[in-house]
Amino acid sequence: MNLGNRRVSCAAAAAIVFMIGHYGSPLFAATHYVALQGAHIPPYDSWENAATDLQSAIDVADDGDVVLVADGLYAVSAQIEIARAIEVRSVHGAAATTVERAGPEIHRLFHLGHANARLNGFTLTHGIATGSGTGSYGGAALLAGGATIENCVVSDNEAGARGGGISFGNELGGLVAHCVITRNRSGGDGGGLFGYSCTVQNSDIFNNVSVADGGGAHLGGGGVVEYCRIENNVAGRAGGGVLARGDVIRNCLIAGNTASNIGGGIGHYIDVPGQIYNCTIVNNQAPAGGGVEGGTFENTILYYNSAQTGSNYYAGTFSHCCSAPAPDGTGNISADPQFRDHSRFRLGPSSPCIDAGMDEHGMLGTHDLDGAPRSVHGAVDMGAYE
Repeated sequence: MNLGNRRVSCAAAAAIVFMIGHYGSPLFAATHYVALQGAHIPPYDSWENAATDLQSAIDVADDGDVVLVADGLYAVSAQIEIARAIEVRSVHGAAATTVERAGPEIHRLFHLGHANARLNGFTLTHGIATGSGTGSYGGAALLAGGATIENCVVSDNEAGARGGGISFGNELGGLVAHCVITRNRSGGDGGGLFGYSCTVQNSDIFNNVSVADGGGAHLGGGGVVEYCRIENNVAGRAGGGVLARGDVIRNCLIAGNTASNIGGGIGHYIDVPGQIYNCTIVNNQAPAGGGVEGGTFENTILYYNSAQTGSNYYAGTFSHCCSAPAPDGTGNISADPQFRDHSRFRLGPSSPCIDAGMDEHGMLGTHDLDGAPRSVHGAVDMGAYE
């Protein structure tokens, strides 16, 4: 017997056991396939044997596996449960792959119940979340803290209480990235989405409605919204575009939103104001604070908003901002920003906002809403675009 080889084999086995236990997933991930014309033969390990529905393939997947979904319209009659650390991904993206509620049953589309669950590349539509507690959160998807939705179109969904499109419920963390969130409705807060300590990146949030606060998004604190376009949302109370509580909003365009009470573009909880950097906040409206209500603002343009009281801002702390009248604080100006266009609100060549911002908060190496370098020649522009 070669004891040396035996010792090596035992060590290798122990290492594999450690890796499985430590990382919570098998060493070799598997792919499970879904296609409407598949043979539906478990474990759905080829396109020929593909499951014909998502839940069947998800149920046989282990932590670390991928469920790969072919093009098509997948009509679902019950909520799809993702309870493991797996990725459910379409082959050709949201334009080619739709998950839609079908039949008379009222239910949301997805519940991502694991912190490392990931949903990637679908159109999610016509989900409805009703009931009590978290049962009325997230018409398209309810996410556990840490879960991810990316490259999805979330449209025409409804929730009774929180997050007409997407909700993180009462849990902390999670990511929404490269999504379009539109035409969703909440009977409470967050017409498009609702979350605590979540991150929302590179997404378009528009034409959503909330009966209460946060027509586009309701953020419960500790979150980050960056590189997003938040437009034409409506809130029945505060925060037509966003309702924030100590959250960070940066490099965003917030335009054309409406609140029935206060904060047409951005509203804040009074006790914990949010922090807004390099945003363009225009054409929003509310009875008070047409642009914003409260918060700390740097390198931000607040212009062409309307309200009976405080057309562009109602309270707040401002530094190196462009608004009328010019707010108190360092480096603020009131001159017209001279936008090159009034759809994306990029700056014209003679805008007074060019190189008028303050270069800080880790801007070196970052980019603007269009992806252009944020700090050029050691100077930063005001607004979402450099």
